[in-house]
Amino acid sequence: MPQKRSVFERLQLIDAKLRSKSYPNCQTLSASLVMTPKTVQRDLNYMRFELSAPIKYDSRRRGFYYESDWTFFPNGYFNEQDTRSLLAAKSTLERYRGEPYYKEICGALDKVLSNLKGSHSGQHLLDVYSFARTPRGMPSRDCFENLERAIRGRLKVRFGYVSLRTGKASERLLDPYRLHLAEDGWYLIAIGEPNKGPRSFLLQNIRNLEVTREAYRVDPEFNIEGYIDQRFFAFIDAGEKRPVRIWFSARFSDYIQSRRWHPAQEIAANSDGSIILSMNVDADDIVACWVMQFGTGAEVLEPDGLRMLVVREAEAIAGLYGDGGQGAATQQRGVVPAEDSSKAVLDGDDMQRLKAQGAASELF
Repeated sequence: MPQKRSVFERLQLIDAKLRSKSYPNCQTLSASLVMTPKTVQRDLNYMRFELSAPIKYDSRRRGFYYESDWTFFPNGYFNEQDTRSLLAAKSTLERYRGEPYYKEICGALDKVLSNLKGSHSGQHLLDVYSFARTPRGMPSRDCFENLERAIRGRLKVRFGYVSLRTGKASERLLDPYRLHLAEDGWYLIAIGEPNKGPRSFLLQNIRNLEVTREAYRVDPEFNIEGYIDQRFFAFIDAGEKRPVRIWFSARFSDYIQSRRWHPAQEIAANSDGSIILSMNVDADDIVACWVMQFGTGAEVLEPDGLRMLVVREAEAIAGLYGDGGQGAATQQRGVVPAEDSSKAVLDGDDMQRLKAQGAASELF
């Protein structure tokens, strides 16, 4: 008695028989797949004329075969919205050009899209989209693939790491857990020496990577998703979290409130339109850089250490542009600054233009 199967399932079974190069015909397919000969013939015709399958009949062997290589992909199961979504996904990938597996993923999408009706004519649908590219360092392919192999195989890794804070290299022996893509680049999340807690390592700062033969056990109590969520920015050598309070002028209040900077952030509004952002973070130097991009529109209220870090950096910048803008680099190049350039202050329109260009958005 013929079995009830979906069209997709029947086509898959026929495709498998044709790929076996056993030269099946309607009778043998009907018997082995428990379908009527008429259903088999109808499905074969559908594959040939609707899916453009290169199915031929060999009269000597009395059976069907594929005349050339062909990928079974029933585009009848994808509508215009599905095609549009895949096209949009491929366009979105442009911001990741040059990243590991970019070519492979685009190639897989191209293979799928080439079998969908309307995918070429639908390219114009993407004219309404554009996606910004985020500047970030690119890890070497060897480093990325070796770390991926270590994570999948649960093998310890050893490497030298150049600290973001000190600029000095130190050797690490770690249990690798995750490759994480942050705004400023790829990070390895790992646990191990010299500190036993989880740490984040920027891949482009890794030197002399070695995948050892020593296996490690996954810590069942380590919540890696929670670790990622609790980070203000992906950062190496995290310290103890401390309360941070930052004042933002009314000019930036809407912008700050429109985004989620930290999972546990709190925002208090002041009567003059300014706001105070509060959160617990652990990366003073990175937070300082982030605050300083807002110029006089942001002020660190606490902790004192972070506030003094911003003060020292601001003083250093003032010194660099002191004496009428004749900093060391300017003097070396022989550049004469424009008149009164040191007195210029960005107004609201200037800041809006900078934000549109990415200068006043997240740096990390």
